[in-house]
Amino acid sequence: MDGNRKTPDAAWWDHVTGPSRFVVDVASALQSGKSVFFSARIPFCKTFFKRVADTLRLTDNTLLFDIDDMIETKEDPGKYLIKRYNLSDKYRSHESAAECLKRNGALNNRLLPVVAEREGVGKWIDFIRAYMSNKPTKLQDGHCLFLLKTDDGVSATSIKCLRVLDYHKLVSEYDSLLFAGLISDKSALSVSENRYISALSVSLFGKNAEGIADFIDKYKIDLCPQDVLPQGVFSTEESVYKLWNAQVQELFPLIMRETREFIETWRTTIDETFKSIKEERDYPGSPFSQGLLNTYKEPVDSPDDLELATIIFLMRNKRRNKSGYETHEFLLYIPDEPARERIKLLYEMRNNIAHGKVCSESDVVRLLRKQQ
Repeated sequence: MDGNRKTPDAAWWDHVTGPSRFVVDVASALQSGKSVFFSARIPFCKTFFKRVADTLRLTDNTLLFDIDDMIETKEDPGKYLIKRYNLSDKYRSHESAAECLKRNGALNNRLLPVVAEREGVGKWIDFIRAYMSNKPTKLQDGHCLFLLKTDDGVSATSIKCLRVLDYHKLVSEYDSLLFAGLISDKSALSVSENRYISALSVSLFGKNAEGIADFIDKYKIDLCPQDVLPQGVFSTEESVYKLWNAQVQELFPLIMRETREFIETWRTTIDETFKSIKEERDYPGSPFSQGLLNTYKEPVDSPDDLELATIIFLMRNKRRNKSGYETHEFLLYIPDEPARERIKLLYEMRNNIAHGKVCSESDVVRLLRKQQ
C-alpha cells in the first residue's frame, strides 16, 4: 500500500467525523463509570475497541486491555469468566459468579470488550448489572467496565450502570463518502474517477465501511462492478439500480457541465446556426415555422437554452434553401471530429441515465478520462 494512503480501519475511526465522534462518546461514557451497550454492525471492530482503550488511557494509564481478549462466547457470562480467570476452585456454591469475580478482584481495572449474539445479550446485561452493583465508579478504584456489542436491531435500555449508545445516529452516508475518498488511490485516479468510485461504493454499501473498503480495493474504473461484488449480496436488479443511482449522482452533473462547456466553445458557430434558422422560418416546408423548439415543444431562443437532444438534432439535419430543398450543409457543423464524437457520447449517456439505464464501462471510461 502507498505510504501516503491510510489503511481503511485507521481512515474510518481516526479521520471520519461520525465514527471518531462515536469513539469519543463511548470513551466518555466509560470514563463516567458506566459500561456501554451498542447495537450495530460496527466495521473494523478490533480497531474500534483499541481506539476506545487508547482514549481511556489518555487519562488512566492503569487500564488493563488486550484486544486479543475480546469475548465472543455463547456460554453463560459468569461461568465463562470464572473459567477464563481460573477461579473454579475459589467459586463457592452459595455465591453468584459476579460475587466470586468481585471478591477475587479478577476484573479490576479491566475494560472487557464483548461481542454477543442477540440471544445472549440479556444474559450479559443481567451479569453486568449484578457485577457493577456496589462497585467503585472509576477504573483506577478497582472498577471493571464492559463494552457490549451486538447486531443491529437488538434493543436495550439505559440503566444506572449501563449506557446505551446509537452508532447510527452519529454515522451517516456522508461519512461513508468521505471515507471512500480517503482510501481511494488518488495517485492513480483523476478527481472525477475518484468521485465516481466513491459514489459507486457508497451507493452499493451505504454505511458498511468494510464493504466499501473491499469494493474499492478490487474495483477498477474499466471493470463491470458486478464482477467484483461478493456473491449473493445483491440481486441483479439491486446492483443495477445502485449502479444507476451512482451514475445519476456523479456522471449526470458531469454531462450537463460539459454540455455547457461545448456550447461556450462553439458559441460563434451556434450563433450562425440560430441566424440560419431565423432565415429558414419562411422557406417552404421549413421545420422552423415556429422557430427552434426543444423536445418539449418549447421555444429555444438562445444558445444558452440548448439541450443535448436539440444540439444533436441540429448536427444531424441539413439546412434548406429558399426553395425549401435540403442543401449539403448541416444546420450545425462542428469541424472538430473529436468534439463531434464527444457530444454524441454525452447525448447517449444522458439518454441512458435519464431513462433509468446504466451506462457501459467503456462509456464511463471515455467520459471520465477525457483527453485534455
